[in-house]
Amino acid sequence: MRKTLIPTALALVALMAPALAHDFKPVRSENSFRNNVVGKTMVSSRGMQVSHADGKVTGQDWKRGKFTGAWKWEEGFYCLSLVYRGKQSPTECMQVEVHSNQLRLTLEKGTGAVIIASLE
Repeated sequence: MRKTLIPTALALVALMAPALAHDFKPVRSENSFRNNVVGKTMVSSRGMQVSHADGKVTGQDWKRGKFTGAWKWEEGFYCLSLVYRGKQSPTECMQVEVHSNQLRLTLEKGTGAVIIASLE
């Protein structure tokens, strides 16, 4: 019985994915980003973070630990520059999309891996 449940579940997810993709709306401006995201806690399978109104970021990566840093809106992308345990990580710019209390963040300026986060 287990063998049939997994393919069925995967098939349902595959059928739902196109519908879910249309529900997310692109965040195209810093003002929209501030209205939808700033000051709220983003929680994903990777960790949690808060982007503050003053351009600072605080949070915790579940694997790497606590971090601080800065964010900026640059050419339509949400860019993060983070510091883990005193070490600066490379700046990462992401495409941001929002649906209700969920975010879809696509790394590498919209061409990389996708992170789904909830806003709390």
